[in-house]
Amino acid sequence: MKKIVLIGILAASLLSAGGQISVQADAVSSGGITFYDTTPVPKPSEPGEAGTTSQNPTIIKPGSNQVLPKTNEQSTNLLPMLGSSLLLLGLFIWKKRKEEEDDAHTTD
Repeated sequence: MKKIVLIGILAASLLSAGGQISVQADAVSSGGITFYDTTPVPKPSEPGEAGTTSQNPTIIKPGSNQVLPKTNEQSTNLLPMLGSSLLLLGLFIWKKRKEEEDDAHTTD
């Protein structure tokens, strides 16, 4: 029973450790962003002119074809792979020991 609890704790700790690692660096930078709108601006129409139509402003919906900034963030799968390997190794060793104990009890 103790072995099962120990393996459960080990598995839970390894699975919870497989997240992203954030690193803080001491760096100072400055910059600015300039936006240029190259679309032509329509002239406002006078009320009552022939052929005028009402123009509604364009509304950009959140999540619609937007580009995220390039941050050079690299994702690594090293920790989840290491945790899975250790978990499999622990299960393999536990199974071997259990088989050896069962063989020792059956020969007595």
